[in-house]
Amino acid sequence: MKRAIKLIILFSLVTILPSVAVADVIIGGTFTGSATSSTPPVTFEPGSNYLQAQELGLIHWSPSKSYMGSLQLNGSLLVNETLANVLDLNSSYESVVGATIFVNITTTNFSKGVMYLTKTPMNLTEVSTGTFPSGVLVGQEPLTGVGSISFSNTASGAQFYIGFYLPYGNYAGTSLTITVQYVATGGS
Repeated sequence: MKRAIKLIILFSLVTILPSVAVADVIIGGTFTGSATSSTPPVTFEPGSNYLQAQELGLIHWSPSKSYMGSLQLNGSLLVNETLANVLDLNSSYESVVGATIFVNITTTNFSKGVMYLTKTPMNLTEVSTGTFPSGVLVGQEPLTGVGSISFSNTASGAQFYIGFYLPYGNYAGTSLTITVQYVATGGS
């Protein structure tokens, strides 16, 4: 009887131990994952006065999937063109509060003009005079060289307004590039 009990114990150990070892392998291990953002942290889109300016032939915005888009501005030989709220710069809800946003302008031959970026919608008088209420103007940049407007993103989902002042003159054959950089600082 003692021998039978020893065989049962030995047989039990032989059958249980391999299943414990297999169970350890099945339970153990690591998982690696990654994620990407489905929404860019900043985007351009037509503003509240875009359609009217486009119908007058003053502006044309073409968004792109591979880059933010292309913008065509048309000045006049005879009159000053004032474009208020023709584009919006939006920070997505996924963007980090406190991140720095750079709106860069690069041109080699654009002859005249100024771009304005504000926290609230602007009016035509503010754009034509370059005078804005205190705390509204985020920045302004001449369209005639290389420059940048930089600011700290104050809120997720914040919206900024863009306007242009194009004094009368010849704009034929001129071009400029507007790029946006978004530098997250960590923290939200």
